[in-house]
Amino acid sequence: MRKWAFFLCCFFGITVSIIIASNFSLNKHRHYVKKSTIEWLDNPRPINTFTLMSDLGTFNNHSLHKHWTIVLFGYSKCADICPTSLFQMSLLAQQLSEQEVAHPINFVFVSVDHERVSIKNLGYFVKYFNPNFVGVSGSKRQLTALTDSLGIQFNVSKTGQNYTVAHSILLSIIGPKGELRGRFSPGFSAANIADELLQKMAISAVL
Repeated sequence: MRKWAFFLCCFFGITVSIIIASNFSLNKHRHYVKKSTIEWLDNPRPINTFTLMSDLGTFNNHSLHKHWTIVLFGYSKCADICPTSLFQMSLLAQQLSEQEVAHPINFVFVSVDHERVSIKNLGYFVKYFNPNFVGVSGSKRQLTALTDSLGIQFNVSKTGQNYTVAHSILLSIIGPKGELRGRFSPGFSAANIADELLQKMAISAVL
C-alpha cells in the first residue's frame, strides 16, 4: 500500500510539474529566446574518490569513465524545481540522442535526501523522465565526497515536523576521463546546449 501511495504521489507531482514546465517553456519562447551557454573550465578538475549507490549497483569514479556524464542534484520529493529540471534534462537527452557522438552521454540524478527514498524508488522516479536516466544517492559523507569536487552545496535539516532540503541548482558536465569539464543552469534551451556540448566533444575527441 505504501509503495502504491509513493508511486501515485510521484506520478501526480511529476505530471503537474511537467505541465508547468511545458507551459513555461511555451510562454518563454513567445516573448524571447534565451541564449543558453555552458561555463567551461579552463582546466578539467579531478573528482575526489567517491562511492554512491544506484538501483543498478555501485556508482563511483569508474562509472564516469569512457563517456560524458551530465549530473543534476536534487531530491525526489521536490515539488517543482527538481522535476522541472529533470524534464528539461530529458529534452536535452532527446536532442543528443539524435546525433552521432564519439562517446556516449549518460545522465545522472543525485538525490541529496537519501533518508526519505529508497534507491529502488529513486530509480523508478528518474526513469519516469527517461528510461536511461540513473538515480544515485548515499549518506551525507558519501555525497559530500562528490559535491565538494563539483562545487555543489546541499543541506538537509530536520526540526520537529519540519524537513527542509536545500541544494545548488546546476548541471555538471563530466568528461570521459572522469573530470569536471563545465556546468550550466536550468532554464536552458536544449537545442543550444546540445550544439555547444557536441562542439566541445568534437574538439576533445581530436586532442
